[in-house]
Amino acid sequence: MEKKITYELLQVKILRIADYQIGRLNPVRARKIANEWNENKFMPIMVSYRDGVYWIVDGQHRTSGKKMKFGADTLIMCKVIEGLTFEEESFLFATQHVGEKNIPGILKFNGFVLSKNETALKIKNIVEDSGYKISKDNHKSDYTIAAIEAIQYIYDKSNPTILKEVLRLINDTWYGVSDALDGVFIKGVYSFANTYYSIGYDHKRFVKAHTNISPGKIKDDAGNNHTFKDGFTKYGIQMWNHYNNGLRQENKLPFKFIGG
Repeated sequence: MEKKITYELLQVKILRIADYQIGRLNPVRARKIANEWNENKFMPIMVSYRDGVYWIVDGQHRTSGKKMKFGADTLIMCKVIEGLTFEEESFLFATQHVGEKNIPGILKFNGFVLSKNETALKIKNIVEDSGYKISKDNHKSDYTIAAIEAIQYIYDKSNPTILKEVLRLINDTWYGVSDALDGVFIKGVYSFANTYYSIGYDHKRFVKAHTNISPGKIKDDAGNNHTFKDGFTKYGIQMWNHYNNGLRQENKLPFKFIGG
């Protein structure tokens, strides 16, 4: 369908939020905008007119701020795009930039999923097939991944097999606890798995070696080790140490870390 763009003053109360915006609103940021409102400072918000409804694509905080300041009947200048499908809307949301601040990675990823982006759907399937779910916002919990940028990093840098092994290690070793789902820790597990998967390591040995080793202890023991620039290989090195602890020399894994 051909796209049509117009500029219109619309009442705040008729504007709606689609699923790809879930978790986007930061009330503190909206309040700050309300307190500092300057009509000449803010660009028109971006709106998609679809199925008889005006959907906010970019400008939820500006809209919320103006509503706080002037009420739901106030008018706000909108750049209205007509002719977008829901998937096109989701993709536009996921690829846009608000000022100099990128959209948080988890919201961008969920936008790509809703837009039916092939890579995002593949990653989503791997995560869910591994027993996890993807957060709708930036809050992590057990078996819920918010650090999707770490997952994307692993997928892009290696292959689906390594990503599955990383998620399996976290599941079997730490039962998917939230402390093991920090982005840097996930990438630390990747550092170990990616380094030794091809030469072979014993998955069961890894799990056993970390029976009483929490993610927090690994982070603490890594301390200020800045051997590698990437910052997460130090976690992988701690896992390597625990893996080798108590093994005969001929059974120990050699040191092969080269950084991420």
